Amino acid sequence: DTNLFEGSVSHDIANVNRSTDEGNYTCLVSISNGTDVVEYSKETAVIVYIRPTVSLMADMPFASVGDTVTLTCTAVGGVPNTYSFTWRFNSSQIITEGVVTNGSTSVLTLTNFEFESFGSYECEVNNTFSVANNTISVLEGEQTVAFISPAIPDPVVFGQSINLSCSSFGRPPY
Repeated sequence: DTNLFEGSVSHDIANVNRSTDEGNYTCLVSISNGTDVVEYSKETAVIVYIRPTVSLMADMPFASVGDTVTLTCTAVGGVPNTYSFTWRFNSSQIITEGVVTNGSTSVLTLTNFEFESFGSYECEVNNTFSVANNTISVLEGEQTVAFISPAIPDPVVFGQSINLSCSSFGRPPY
């Protein structure tokens, strides 16, 4: 006569954190008939992935026809930290010409800028787990403008450091 048993226990992890929750977890089942104990175990690994942050900068956000414009896209903090980049113009047209990618940075160089090239450029970063993106516009004009990076800083915890960078770009009027 065989006795069947069934049972279940769960372990919920709220607000998963890479430093405290990533690792191996083991389910251990002990069965006793009163004199002998038999144990069975099954192990699984929990890997915590992190979406990268995407920074996108233009060497000149205001351009004229004939200029060369360089856009630099940088992925930071993603896990895994192997990235693939996709560039888009005006949210749809995929750009491959003028793109050089090296590790966590992809540079799009637009040479001999044409009137039809004014618009928004999106850099999409994929780290096999998730996709993150950022968009910048290249506008026609002769203006000077200032940027602060990061535009929206992450929350700062007491005792941590923060780096704010101020840059100005522009073309003086002639």
